[in-house]
Amino acid sequence: MANKNQLRNIGYLDFEFTREGNGQFRPTELGLAWWGDQYLCFRSLTFAPNIKLQEVRANILKTISPFKKMKTLVFWDKTHDKQILNDCGLNLSNYSLIDLQDELGKVALKDISEQFNVNSETILQYLPPHVRNKIKLSIHSAIGDALRIALLHKLFIENPSIKTTTTTTKNKTTATTKVKNDNKAKNISQNAQLFQYLETLDLSVLLIQKRVSQKTALTLWKSTVLDNPHLNIPYDSFLFILKAHLLSLI
Repeated sequence: MANKNQLRNIGYLDFEFTREGNGQFRPTELGLAWWGDQYLCFRSLTFAPNIKLQEVRANILKTISPFKKMKTLVFWDKTHDKQILNDCGLNLSNYSLIDLQDELGKVALKDISEQFNVNSETILQYLPPHVRNKIKLSIHSAIGDALRIALLHKLFIENPSIKTTTTTTKNKTTATTKVKNDNKAKNISQNAQLFQYLETLDLSVLLIQKRVSQKTALTLWKSTVLDNPHLNIPYDSFLFILKAHLLSLI
């Protein structure tokens, strides 16, 4: 289970942009996400096509400046995002910059999100109830990507043994997961094993109820750990994957 302090004071940032004729990136959207005490929080900006970089800078500062304790910014492929911030004249020297893609392997955000079932339905479970019907969460929207980065970062902090590699074919790049496991001939991620185990259970009652109580989730988690002693799945990760599995059955 991720310690709240491990995720505190971290901002997850993503830009959508267009490339101009001179090679400069012009931002069209900004998404910023961070973990609150109970929910995943966010702010989103959409920029006018003719906006000047000075105005972009002012808007970014207005968005980020209230978070004085936010000292780490996490991106997915920070190259373009960092260039936009630099072009806007923002001083990044006070921040630690983390490129989650560099740490997990050169794989597309879309591919790794699909692999771990980090999709719109999953993200909604972590957002405050009053905003769940008011936000665009599609891939390649700035806020949708920022929220995906936040969930993936949480997942990999809780499961540090997960490493990703990419396999490139002529037309497609796919992500694979490798986890060291001395007791297994194959390197299968604990998450994948958990998904396989959940598929063997009859969870129809939970589908009918359309909710999972904390008591039920804890009971399932304990029985899963007993039935699969080789799995070292924290409760938060188990609940995350359980909800994703139930959503896939609807």
